[in-house]
Amino acid sequence: MITVKQRLINYAKAAYQLGITSKKLENFLGILEESPELVTFLKDRSVIVKDKQAVVSRICESYGEDDKVRRFLLYLTGVSDIIELPAIVEAVDDYMREREFVLEARLYCVTKPTQETEDDIAKFLLKYFHKEYVHIDIEIHEDLIGGFVLRVGDITFDRSIRSAMIRMKRMLTQ
Repeated sequence: MITVKQRLINYAKAAYQLGITSKKLENFLGILEESPELVTFLKDRSVIVKDKQAVVSRICESYGEDDKVRRFLLYLTGVSDIIELPAIVEAVDDYMREREFVLEARLYCVTKPTQETEDDIAKFLLKYFHKEYVHIDIEIHEDLIGGFVLRVGDITFDRSIRSAMIRMKRMLTQ
């Protein structure tokens, strides 16, 4: 008998081998979290699997999901594990970190950045550090005044207004 934990690990490995990141699965996870009716429908044992898969497929198509992601979600639906998606997303994250392909970064900023800004920072980090994936933890620090501080290990990219003001003050007092 396979344990729940082992099943999650197996899904994480399969997602990894298919090139499916947790970020790609989070789109559908957001849909599940926003729609209790969908969750109820997917949990309902009186609804045949084919009908559940048809709904999942239509949702994936309407949100422009990658075909690999769609097929993965259809498989999960077929084996009645789609409801485990939050735990599966977490398992995928954990597995990728273990594989050391994930760059861990921390972003300190005054307000949460837009998705576009987050994506730009991620692209920069992937290129700069020659990694395949990046995980960015975001912490709000109002004392920065504006801009951001980005830390990866012992490397710091300080683009905060607070830091710029300190540098300017030093230059003026010399």
